[in-house]
Amino acid sequence: MKKAKMSYVMLGFIVGVAYIAACGSGSGPVAGVLNAASNLMKAIEVGFDNATSGLESTTVQSAIDELAARDNITGDQLVGKWTGTMYNIDYWDYKITITFHADNTYEYGYYNKDGEYIPYLNEKPKTYFMVGRTLVLDYFGTNSPRRMIFDISRLTNDKMALNCDGYLYDLTKEVE
Repeated sequence: MKKAKMSYVMLGFIVGVAYIAACGSGSGPVAGVLNAASNLMKAIEVGFDNATSGLESTTVQSAIDELAARDNITGDQLVGKWTGTMYNIDYWDYKITITFHADNTYEYGYYNKDGEYIPYLNEKPKTYFMVGRTLVLDYFGTNSPRRMIFDISRLTNDKMALNCDGYLYDLTKEVE
């Protein structure tokens, strides 16, 4: 009985190997599926609607390439004065200004409800650095050093969007 089962298993194995070998030779049902798949559109040919993405690309492949090319952001891309709005669901929307300097220091301020500009701890040393697409702001709070970590979700020559702990910053770079 055991010999009969083993014979059937071996026969099944041999038939399976023969079937796979036949499929690889360009005939049979699997080969037909593989040929059809190779005729499908490639990412370079698929249209892409960039109306809301912030990307300049018009095909899927160029959008992939554009995103891959902007993986790493340097501090040089940030240097300058950025103004915009900080959105938070718990408070009112702040109008803010962040100025990044080439020496990796920055200044930060906001406008209160009355429109008065309030510099935020600008007498204390504040530095920033980049890690990939992450912006790290170091500063001294009232009594101790603090660190805020932002995800840069969008950065062009004149627009930047930052996310940090439920806060969204939508900034525009001022032309000098």
